[in-house]
Amino acid sequence: MAKAKSKKPQPSEEEAFQEKATEPLVGVNLEESADNENPRGRMANWSRVNMTGFESKVWKFLGKDDNPWAFMPQMSLYGYLVDFYSPKYQLVLEADGPNHLDSVQADEIRDQVLLSHGVKTLRLKPIDFVQYTGQQLFDRIEYVIHPARVVEEEQNANT
Repeated sequence: MAKAKSKKPQPSEEEAFQEKATEPLVGVNLEESADNENPRGRMANWSRVNMTGFESKVWKFLGKDDNPWAFMPQMSLYGYLVDFYSPKYQLVLEADGPNHLDSVQADEIRDQVLLSHGVKTLRLKPIDFVQYTGQQLFDRIEYVIHPARVVEEEQNANT
């Protein structure tokens, strides 16, 4: 009697995307490829349309297309898909919602790879929107971009 092969349940489209989004692309030069010519670019395009609830909240908070730091949503960068990227300030802003709980180690590795290319990462969590005012969150972004200027402004305000 032949054994029936049990099939593994197929992941949903979002689960498959999340799995691929945390792995760096190997052998693809993202700096030379157009956004729609590589798999990460296609995932970025899909992600722009299908942001998570928390990513949408952060994008609205930033001011969408009219944000002062020129953040762009869901960009492929050095083999990784990042939530928001400001090429002007070489800063990645990550919206770490509940789906990031299992990827802390992968996130740390990705942050180090980006930093090796001169790109800083700032992570925002849902609790940040409870603990801090909008101005305090804007100040955090400014501090990462211009630490010396922010410290100098604080010192001038205290004198």
